[in-house]
Amino acid sequence: MATIKPNDIIGPSLDASTRKSKPKNEIAIPMKNKSKPAKQDPNINPATQKEPYSGIGTIEYLKSNILSGLARPNRYVVTITFPFADGGKESQLVSILCESVELPGMHLATVEDKLWGPIRKVPYLPTYNDLSMVFMCDHQMKIRKLFDQWQTLIGATAFGGYVSVNQDYKMNYYDNFIGEVEISLLSDTNPPKARYTVKCFEAYPIEIVSQNCSYGDVDTYLKMEVKMAYHFYDKAESSLFQS
Repeated sequence: MATIKPNDIIGPSLDASTRKSKPKNEIAIPMKNKSKPAKQDPNINPATQKEPYSGIGTIEYLKSNILSGLARPNRYVVTITFPFADGGKESQLVSILCESVELPGMHLATVEDKLWGPIRKVPYLPTYNDLSMVFMCDHQMKIRKLFDQWQTLIGATAFGGYVSVNQDYKMNYYDNFIGEVEISLLSDTNPPKARYTVKCFEAYPIEIVSQNCSYGDVDTYLKMEVKMAYHFYDKAESSLFQS
């Protein structure tokens, strides 16, 4: 019976000189996958390919327009031009103590056009609401005295340090008591810049709202609300800050 040798099954025998023992500490290094670049479609011209959409509704649009900064309602400055000399001396105090102010708005008065079909609203006149301002009152009540003096100039007389209605009810000339109110929204930069400025022309205090005093109001301060009437407003350049 013939004897089957291992070399007859595995393959040709290797000489001792060609056999190499693998080192015990040898580390196998994986080969990098050298994949070939994808072939470009010959029917597509790279020069005519459009860039990815990055307009409204995308993260890129949000980052570039919203996250770059929003206007803050607490960054503002108010400048009032009084029609008398005493007001100019306290203009900085008035700006500092103005706790809140409204940006003016405009309403268009319309008339209904009913000639044919659905009704059309046709504007014919711009109207402006009174401007509301709230001031913190200093311990000397300078702010209240300034606006009392302004209303006195309009058509009241000073008597004993207090304002009383003139008995003959005669009002002053319009051009003698009108002033201006300038409102600027400021940036967060240092120094701040005026991002948006409006100026109310022919302004005057049409109402000084009644002030409430109470023994229970201990940890607070007195406030004064003033409503300013004006003819119109328009965008303007800030008189204090660079745009």
